[in-house]
Amino acid sequence: MRGGGTKLGTIPNKDRPICLDLTHLLSRTGMVHTGVDRVEWAYLEWCLSLDRPVYAVVRSAFGYFLLDRTGMVFAHQHLKTADWGKTDLLSQFAFKLSPTRRAAEASLRKRAFARATPSRIGVMLRRSFPEGVAYLNTGHSNLSKRVFRAFSALKDAKTGVLIHDLIPLDWPDYQRAGTVATFEVHERNYSLVDAYGADEAFLTGTFGAQTPVGEIDGKLIGDGSRPVTARIRTLYKELVEVHTAQ
Repeated sequence: MRGGGTKLGTIPNKDRPICLDLTHLLSRTGMVHTGVDRVEWAYLEWCLSLDRPVYAVVRSAFGYFLLDRTGMVFAHQHLKTADWGKTDLLSQFAFKLSPTRRAAEASLRKRAFARATPSRIGVMLRRSFPEGVAYLNTGHSNLSKRVFRAFSALKDAKTGVLIHDLIPLDWPDYQRAGTVATFEVHERNYSLVDAYGADEAFLTGTFGAQTPVGEIDGKLIGDGSRPVTARIRTLYKELVEVHTAQ
């Protein structure tokens, strides 16, 4: 799903490493991809196409681990096919996981360049990203205070979370227990002052897809380049073309 999209030279802080959360895709290994799966998959392929340091973080049954580009390429090769090989002794104690998930965690853990128990994730991140990192979570998994606190404590770190829709908030009566509370923790109303200072802004919905916002109350938003919005629109257009062609 790589397209022309945003060129590296137009991405702010192009030297900053990117750390993509792959926890959701790992939980779906070997299954038919849903819409959220395809979005995270597209971001994985986008990261691998970049000429800059890229990494992935994964929440496992026993903590967290980090993959470098080589590990991400291996994950990309096996996430859909789920041919992970045999599990290891440690993963056999992950009783709540499926055999496929156990094998996947065992295989990726061997290729991780850093690992940590839940309480040590902050230490792992500080050692791995001393100059900061851009953390991207596009799959709605691993959204926890522990993770956000660990990344936000890093020097010059940025965090981005992709919200796919607001149905859980618009129709709370039809959601599973706990779903609405999860969204409410990570969503808040923005003041006009917050909006005025945004680098980019866009509206999203089923009908309008992603509509860029150039100004609010006559005040220009950012410098007008909108590279992130452009990239999201490109990926969305390519996804629509793929599925309408089937």
